[in-house]
This record gives sequence, C-alpha cells and structure tokens, in this order.
Amino acid sequence: MIASKLKPGDEVRVIAPSRNLTEVRHDVHHHAVDFWRKEGFNLTFSKNSREVGKFHSSSIASRVEDSSDFIAFALSPRRLRRD
Repeated sequence: MIASKLKPGDEVRVIAPSRNLTEVRHDVHHHAVDFWRKEGFNLTFSKNSREVGKFHSSSIASRVEDSSDFIAFALSPRRLRRD
C-alpha cells in the first residue's frame, strides 16, 4: 500500500515526540499554521504536543500515545490506496 499524495482538504498531523511545541516561538507557530491552512490543508496537533515535563519534553507515555495515534491516523483506510 502507498499513501495517497496530499491534496487540499487533507489533514496534516503534527507530533512532537522529542521536544514539545512550546519550544517554538508563538509567531513562528502561527506563521506555519497560516501557511498550511492557506495551502488548503487542515493542520492538527497531537494531543500531547504542548505537554511540558522533565527535560522540557512530554512523558514517555505521552510520546508513545502520540506516536501510536499518528500511526493509526496515517494507516487508516481512508488515507491508503492499493496499487
């Protein structure tokens, strides 16, 4: 199976498994979100992408949860096509 190419209207998921998104300056974050939305994509963020814990990152459990959710999202039948 091969993932379909991105097209306007698709969802783009952002995860932050090694650092949280609070490390990104507010203006940079908004510029990036605006860019993707102007291109026609639905930008979403993982549940724990802004969690701050020990070592300026989310907990291991939160990172595993976000990664697992992303894999399930990426492999969902609506995202894949058969060649």
